Amino acid sequence: MYLKFGEEYVASWHKAGMRIMNWDAIGALGEVVVAVAVFITLVYLTFQIRQNTRSVKAAAVQAAMISASSTYAALAYDAEMSRIYWEGLSNFKSLPRDERRRFATYMASTLKPMQNLLVQTRLGTLDYDDWEGERNELVRHFSQPRTQTWWAKGEAAFGRELVEFIKSDILPKCRNPAT
Repeated sequence: MYLKFGEEYVASWHKAGMRIMNWDAIGALGEVVVAVAVFITLVYLTFQIRQNTRSVKAAAVQAAMISASSTYAALAYDAEMSRIYWEGLSNFKSLPRDERRRFATYMASTLKPMQNLLVQTRLGTLDYDDWEGERNELVRHFSQPRTQTWWAKGEAAFGRELVEFIKSDILPKCRNPAT
């Protein structure tokens, strides 16, 4: 008979050579199952965090590059702005007052994305290689004496980190350092 209760049931298992697990053994087995589940969960979370980190980095690079590209596009699509920019680099004082303001605004709009890239690089969101090309672009800009003249007046509009970076890393590499 299959339905036996109490001691008779246990005795029939022992006669057949089987053992009944006690609660300690069941608890230990449960702990092993939970430990395996926790390990699998941690592996999964590690994978998800890495994927998320890659996505965040990609989005940061894309946003910074779009911002930087839009400032350069202003020169490509606006002949007057292009003229003001190049004239401002060669002879800033010859520009009328309103064009000097446009030149200054353009320069600020060029450097704000650079400031963002620098901060993102320092935070580890961007790789140094992504920043390197923009850093070289800063050296090219600041090799122009007029950019340095503009910067001397306009640096207060930027964060301390960018100001210090330009002073310590960019200006020493320029062809025509400000005197």
